[in-house]
Amino acid sequence: MKKIIGLCLVMLMTVGVVFAQDGRRDRNLLENGKDPRTEQIIRDLDLNADQAEAYRNLDNEYRDRMRGDHSWQDEQRDMQMTREQKREKMQNLENMRNERNQRMKNILDDDQYNRYLEMEKKNWENRTDKSMRNR
Repeated sequence: MKKIIGLCLVMLMTVGVVFAQDGRRDRNLLENGKDPRTEQIIRDLDLNADQAEAYRNLDNEYRDRMRGDHSWQDEQRDMQMTREQKREKMQNLENMRNERNQRMKNILDDDQYNRYLEMEKKNWENRTDKSMRNR
């Protein structure tokens, strides 16, 4: 009887994890298909309609490029990468981020761009702090 209950608990936890992962992408988008984080940045920077549209397009383009097709197979491949390959991958991401920031400079005025860089810096620090705590 204990084995059956244990097996049922394992199955329930597995199903919960699977459903939680499937819903993650949907939770990150509003009903209109917009990313809430992107919309918050648009509000924080006080972008006008043209700037907001340009920012959304740029954000979507670089989000797709940076994430790529991050599937289970990609994670397995990443685990087998050499240190040099990982360094090269990180350098490519850094180059894309710098390229994105240069294109942002064309969309934003000077004050908005400085606020944007400050927000990016804080976001990067928060991500770094979280990754260090999870080790």
